Amino acid sequence: MCHHPEWGSSMLTEIPGLDTVAEAVHAHHERWDGTGYPRGLAGESIPLASRIIAVCDAFSAMTTERPYRPRGRLTMP
Repeated sequence: MCHHPEWGSSMLTEIPGLDTVAEAVHAHHERWDGTGYPRGLAGESIPLASRIIAVCDAFSAMTTERPYRPRGRLTMP
């Protein structure tokens, strides 16, 4: 599960013109305080597009069923 940002980014880099999107996907699990993954980016080092994707992903996690957790059940680290 923790590797999906890297796998998604890798797939997108194979498509011409999607390098910026690939970078956004790669960093969408970084956290403002630097405790995210895969690179431990912090604050404004995290691309804005990645921060937007993270908000969308959180909304999706709260409103849809996931294979590993029921809707609305978020676990905090």
